[in-house]
Amino acid sequence: MSLVTILATESFLSVMSDGRITYSDEKVSRIVYEDYFKIIHPSPNYFVAFTGDLTAIETFNKTSGILSPDEDQKSFASKIHKRLLDYTQGEVYVNYAIGGKNCNNEIEFFIFSSYSDAVEHSKPNNKNNMKFKALVSENIEIEDFAQEVSDLLNEIDEYTPQNAVQVQETITRLVSSIDPTVNDNTHYIIIKKYSR
Repeated sequence: MSLVTILATESFLSVMSDGRITYSDEKVSRIVYEDYFKIIHPSPNYFVAFTGDLTAIETFNKTSGILSPDEDQKSFASKIHKRLLDYTQGEVYVNYAIGGKNCNNEIEFFIFSSYSDAVEHSKPNNKNNMKFKALVSENIEIEDFAQEVSDLLNEIDEYTPQNAVQVQETITRLVSSIDPTVNDNTHYIIIKKYSR
């Protein structure tokens, strides 16, 4: 499991994943799924996205309460991250992004992992400035394609959900060309600050 991208402004966010799931151990690496949904959208204003060890993720998603936020997103992200650290004990590699539209009608999201004590918080505050974040596998570093992402974002005249999706599809194709655990079968969701 290897790529989830998030592009967000203060008026919307777009979350996209590839569809490939691979299994690897010391002896073999094989593709398990080519069209797996790595984004869960349990309510219109909330998403959960993930990369990492599929067995750990599926168990954690069922038992942790991550699919049912019960308080403000910041407190919820901290609580779920602590549960993830307790659950994985640093033995498996798992990344999560959660967020959407909060109770104050603001776009925000949080990124955390099983190998770090930090919870990264992003709340874009300008519709003319797009934030980019990615969850990646152990195989690649975000810096490997940071310049390409910056160039793509600089080419956009207007930040719209459709433009965000196009940029994310380009990023996914780029990463799939250098990382065999990523394919270009994409899935995405868009959460808007103002829904019609």
